[in-house]
Amino acid sequence: APAPLDAGREAAAAPEAVVRPDATAEAVAPQDAGRTPDAAAPDPGTTPDAGPSGPPAAEAARVFATLQRDVQRCAEAEGPGRLQVRARVRGSDGRVREVSIESPYTGAAEQCVRNLVATLRFPTFAGESATLEHVYAVAEMQVGADVGPDASLQQQLEAEEARLRRLAKRCIVGVEGPVTVHVWINADTRTVTLRRVDGDVTDEQRACLADVARGANVPNVPSSTERAWRIQ
Repeated sequence: APAPLDAGREAAAAPEAVVRPDATAEAVAPQDAGRTPDAAAPDPGTTPDAGPSGPPAAEAARVFATLQRDVQRCAEAEGPGRLQVRARVRGSDGRVREVSIESPYTGAAEQCVRNLVATLRFPTFAGESATLEHVYAVAEMQVGADVGPDASLQQQLEAEEARLRRLAKRCIVGVEGPVTVHVWINADTRTVTLRRVDGDVTDEQRACLADVARGANVPNVPSSTERAWRIQ
């Protein structure tokens, strides 16, 4: 994926979802001469306001919007930007069949978003399938926004660890089973070093977790210590 957008650049507001009907492979047989075609019976599995080409655009946008906060967490560490998402949805049950993403973010961030979108359930519609498009806008990450300036040292540390755990989850997309990260917090240098990972992770995922640890904003802790972060 291309390099992420500049950190100082603001993310644009996301437009309403776009619904594109997929071409159907079934040919429609011509009516017999002189015969009045019967009225099509409504599909009992479709919503009353759903058209044959896909769910209403406003409803699709509402469903996509339920993921905005989670999408933000997937990509915010790489700066503000936009993710163009295309989801192919089955008409009979509204489930997502395929997801594609165009964005300036890394594969880990995109995979995090792809996994989220795959869980969505849209209103059913009469057509076989439709491709729904949506743009997620990712805002600048607010470091330390979870605590105020008068927060205690423990609150600052817990808030920073919570932020790092959110970032670490991007590193282990697809991993099954529990994952715990053990880190060393150096009070003198105010840095964090990855010591070990308990869980079935790859070398690439371990390197990603090490990068997350190195990017920590450590408060002025009184002494060095080892901490264990349960990621999942």
